[in-house]
Amino acid sequence: MKAIMQSPNDFKTRFNLKDPNASADLQALLESRIQEKGQHLDWALLCESLGFANLAAREFQLECRDNPHSPHAKYKIALLHREKGEVDKALSMLEQLLENHPWKVEGVKTAGEG
Repeated sequence: MKAIMQSPNDFKTRFNLKDPNASADLQALLESRIQEKGQHLDWALLCESLGFANLAAREFQLECRDNPHSPHAKYKIALLHREKGEVDKALSMLEQLLENHPWKVEGVKTAGEG
């Protein structure tokens, strides 16, 4: 892994340039920083945009570990649960979201559609 390429934007560039090592390097980097705090939301959004659903889900979970009231991460986790047919888990996550952020009602409407 190239030490200089360690931000989500750097990896986005590497994927755009069709770097054949980008995928393996991204997975290795994310694995190496599981215990670190911070930036998990940025990495989750990158993984989601690149189609790495499992890595994105793990990074969203890590964001919730580090920032338990992260509305963005909780919302994304709820959507992932809904996509997997885990409606009870999705609703639980949305309840947590609304408990801490009652103004985010639009998220409940969108997550409940399908």
